[in-house]
Amino acid sequence: ENPERAVLGFAYALSIATTGTRVHLFFTMKGAVWVDKAEGNESLVNGFESINGYWDILSEMDVIFEGCTACVENYCHETNNKCTFRKNLVMAGLSTAAIRGINMPTFIF
Repeated sequence: ENPERAVLGFAYALSIATTGTRVHLFFTMKGAVWVDKAEGNESLVNGFESINGYWDILSEMDVIFEGCTACVENYCHETNNKCTFRKNLVMAGLSTAAIRGINMPTFIF
């Protein structure tokens, strides 16, 4: 939910993806807000891309976007189910991210 942390995570993911490294972004807890098309359409941090802009760029680089099923459902419930998911979002359980973290470098913002 914190714009600075979200922008840092997206910018960091972009930096890693440009090296050809496979990147997964996993949205949990209050960070589930960023899977909603209604959020992050304007630049939230001076000098950085909008969340929507990063999402589009990263999508073109085949980055995987995953949302914690329960977290995204809770966020949508808080918006009275008015959330609309961004393209390329896949739902997964938190255990998916935990298991993947064993086999690949993992950064949490």
